[in-house]
Amino acid sequence: MSSPYMELTNHSAVQEVVGVKQDEAAAFAVQLLASQAVPWETFVSAGVLADRDVQLIRRFDKRDKFTQAALWEKARAAAQKATLGEA
Repeated sequence: MSSPYMELTNHSAVQEVVGVKQDEAAAFAVQLLASQAVPWETFVSAGVLADRDVQLIRRFDKRDKFTQAALWEKARAAAQKATLGEA
């Protein structure tokens, strides 16, 4: 199955028009996709995502990797405490 990211980066027209190598085209595609707003509520309405999923996506989305890692560690530790019944 092909993703929009792969379609953008592998599309020769993007590379020809922009005149860049595939690595640069991939970076451009990532920037382009990252700048687009995603209608998450549509996915909730369709039953694909739960409200909690959207909350997590918004918490992590468009953050630098270090912030994402710190948030993930915090969420993992909280889930572990809840699972093990620790206070």
